[in-house]
Amino acid sequence: MNLVYIHQYFETPNEFGGLRSYKNALHMIEHGHQVTVVSGASHYHSSDSVKRTSKWIVRETIDGIHVIWIDSIFSSHRSFFSRFLSFIVFMFLSAAVVLRLPADAVYATSPPLTVIVPAFIASFFKRCKLIFEIRDIWPESAVTTGVLKNRAVIFIAEWLEWFAYYQSDALVAVSAGIRDALVERGIDPAKCFVVPHGADLDLLHPQNSREQVRKRLGLPDGFVATYAGTFGWANGLETVLDAAERLRESTIHFLLIGDGKEKNNLLEKAKELKLSNVTFAAPVPKREIVDVLAASDAGLMILRDSPTFKTVLPNKLLDYMGCGLPIVINFSGFSAGLVEQAGGGAVVRPNDAGALSEALSGLSEQPEAARQLGEAGRQFVIDHYSRERCVSLFREVVEKVVVAQ
Repeated sequence: MNLVYIHQYFETPNEFGGLRSYKNALHMIEHGHQVTVVSGASHYHSSDSVKRTSKWIVRETIDGIHVIWIDSIFSSHRSFFSRFLSFIVFMFLSAAVVLRLPADAVYATSPPLTVIVPAFIASFFKRCKLIFEIRDIWPESAVTTGVLKNRAVIFIAEWLEWFAYYQSDALVAVSAGIRDALVERGIDPAKCFVVPHGADLDLLHPQNSREQVRKRLGLPDGFVATYAGTFGWANGLETVLDAAERLRESTIHFLLIGDGKEKNNLLEKAKELKLSNVTFAAPVPKREIVDVLAASDAGLMILRDSPTFKTVLPNKLLDYMGCGLPIVINFSGFSAGLVEQAGGGAVVRPNDAGALSEALSGLSEQPEAARQLGEAGRQFVIDHYSRERCVSLFREVVEKVVVAQ
C-alpha cells in the first residue's frame, strides 16, 4: 500500500526525540509498503533554530522513507502563540502537499490536533482510510495543567478533537489507559486499538564507558539521577530542583538533559538556589542517549499533577527501563502501574520534593536493591515492549483497517 504518514515532529536516530514514527515507517517498508512522511522542518525537542530545510518544502529519502519537510515558519519554543501559528501554517501547507500524494491510507499522529485537517482532506479526496493516533489526550492535558486557558482556543481544540475521533476509521492509542479513556467518552471500542511505544533494545548498548561519559558531562562520582526529555510547563521540573536543594549535602547529583520553553526559568532557579548538585545538558541524538543513561543510576519520570497524565505512556520511561535504570515516577495511573507491575522502581506523590528526595536517598543507600529494580524493569521491557513487537502490531493494525474497506 501507499501510506501517507503525517507527523509534524518526525525524528530520526540522528536527532533528539522518540523514534516511534521512524521505526513504524521503516517496518512498513521492510514488508513491501511505500511510506511518505509529511513533517515540519523545525525540531520539537530542541530550541536550536537550525531547520532541516532552507526552502518552504523539501523532499528527501531517509533509509527508504520518503520524507517531505515543510517549513512552518514559527518556532515551537518562543511562546504559545508562536507554537499555535506553527500548527496553523503546517496544517495548510501539508493539506496542499498530501493532495498530490498517492494514498491507500493516511495515518496522522497527534498532538497537535491540527494534523487531522490535512489527514481528513487527503482521505476524503483520495477515498482512503484515515487512522488517527493519540499520544496525549489533548486539549484536556493542556487545560488541566494550566497551559491552555483561552476559551476560544479551547473550544476550537475540543471541536478538532471530536472531529478527529468521529471522522477517523480507526483510532490508535499509545497506552491502554488512553484507549480506556476514549471508550469512556463514548467512542466505539471496535475502532480503538492500542499500539504502545517500544524500546529500541538494539540501541540500548553504550558505546562509551560510564567514566568517559561522566567526564564529558562534568558529572561527579556518586549517584546520578537523570531526567532526559522536554523542559515544558507540564513536566513540573521545579520539583526536581526543590529535591536537589534538600539533597545538596548528599552524594546524589541530578542531570537534566533536554530543552524546552521552561529551560531558562529552571536555569535561573538553580542559580538562585546555588545548586552545585545539578547539571543541565543540551539534548543529544537518540543514538547517544544510551551512553548518558548508562552513566546514570536512576531515571526520573516527572510530570505536574494532572488527572490527564493517568493515561499516558512516555517513551522515555521505556528507554530508562530498557537501559536497566530504576525508576522514580511522581504521577499515578497507567505508567505508574507499569513500573509497579515490572517491579522496576518507586512511585511517589506528585509535586512533592520531599517524597522524591527520600526515594532517591533510598536508592543511593541500597545500590544492590537499586540494581535489582533496574534489571527487573529491563526484563519487563524486553518481554512486553520491545520495538520489534510494537512495530509489528502497528503494521497489523494498519493492514487490518485498510483491508476492511
